[in-house]
This record gives sequence, structure tokens and C-alpha cells, in this order.
Amino acid sequence: MRIAVALWRIMPMICILISSNHVVYSQSINENRYALVIGNSHYQDLSALSFPEENTNFIKKALEELNFNVNCLEDSDLSSMKNSFSLLESQLRENSNSVGFFFFSGYAVQMDVDGTFLLASDSKITYERSQIKKDLLSLYEIIDAVKDENNTIMIIIIDSEWISQIPWAPKRIEGFWEPWRLPKNMLLAFGKKQSDMPYMPNKTKSIFTEMLLKNLSLSNLDISEILIKTQKDVIKATDGSQTPIVRSTICRPLYLKFDN
Repeated sequence: MRIAVALWRIMPMICILISSNHVVYSQSINENRYALVIGNSHYQDLSALSFPEENTNFIKKALEELNFNVNCLEDSDLSSMKNSFSLLESQLRENSNSVGFFFFSGYAVQMDVDGTFLLASDSKITYERSQIKKDLLSLYEIIDAVKDENNTIMIIIIDSEWISQIPWAPKRIEGFWEPWRLPKNMLLAFGKKQSDMPYMPNKTKSIFTEMLLKNLSLSNLDISEILIKTQKDVIKATDGSQTPIVRSTICRPLYLKFDN
């Protein structure tokens, strides 16, 4: 098990090395790019967050400049989140060789055996595991829905504030994600670990999204390189108090911005 985890931790770098030996594919004007961007700042049972609104607006603009067809939601309820993701899923299914991008900013909770759940604006925080699973959006379900969709590359980025006051929510998970469950052609990134310090209350844009936006604007960087660079930039900017998590099974080059 430890060997498997170690190998998956270096998988993004292995994929970059493999990709560097391939011919660089120029970006086709007919390439299909679809994105769903969600920022939830206000909740029924939790204090408001200051950063999701800015994160969402800036990411939406950046992706549109990278030729993504962007669907953006703010303070979305669970039904709207699920319906919008179903739309993204159908777009990827109907268009082969597409690129999908899912970005979420808001509250999230890590359940020890059930994975990561994202909170909608109408999600209710209870002490019943079975009920909270019904009121939240499962990251496992998101990943399972888009895997193996017509050779699609899927990018999933979660820049969240973690909820820790629920008694059965683990305080810290070292592996944080079961990487062997990540399907091929997928990149999964978390803005910070559950054990990292909370974001500043009045911060209007998170440090992770700030660094990600800077790197998305760079030309000729593979998407895995962009996220690894973002990870390093955040660690440096926070003196190691915040450590993004990056997992990738993408082993072919994907350049969101390419200059000949």
C-alpha cells in the first residue's frame, strides 16, 4: 500500500516526462472545452465565506479566455449543482476528445470512508451520516460520472474551507485521497489539506486560486505542470502552512495556452 501511494504521488511528474518525449500537439480550433465553475459563499447553517465569489469570477474569466464554454453558479442549491454537472457530463459524452474543467470554491467535508463531499448553499449540517450524504454533492459521484467519456481529459479543482466540527469527520487523513481510485485522463487538485490553517476571514481571493490564475495565463505549460507549479508557489507563499494536493493520471500533453 505504501509503495502504491508513493508511486501515485510522483505520477504527475512521470506523466510530464513521458509527455515531453512526444510531439507537441497544437491546439485545434475545433477542440471542445467545457467548464462548470461553482462558488458558494453563503450557507444556511454555517458562517459566510469571503473568498468563493472572487475565486469564481476570476476563474470564469480565465477559462473563457482559454476558450472554455463556462457555466458559472454562485450560491447554488444542491439541485442546481447536480443539474449543472449533469449538463457538463452530457457535453463531454456527446463530444469526443474534449476537455472538462470543474472548479468548486466553498465548504467541503471529508468523510473517513465515503470520501469528499461539497456543500451546496442549502446543505444542512446534521450529525447523521446518512442524512448529510443526501444533502451534499459527492466527489466520488462526480469522478465516476465523467470517467472514460470519449477520451476526455477531466480537470477537477476543489478550493475549499474544510468543516471539522462534525464529530465523525476525521481531523486529518494523511493520504487525503485514494489515488488508485482516480480514473485515467483525470487531474484532481485540492487547494489545501484538511489539517492546514483556515483561510483568513476577510480574504476576498484564496492564495491557491491566486497562484492558479497566474499560472493558467502562462503559455506552453502542460496542465500537470501548471498545477505542480501552483502547488509549489502556494507552499512558498505561505511558508509551508498550506499544502495543495495534486493527483494526476494524465499521461499525454494538454496545453491550455499554446504559442508556436
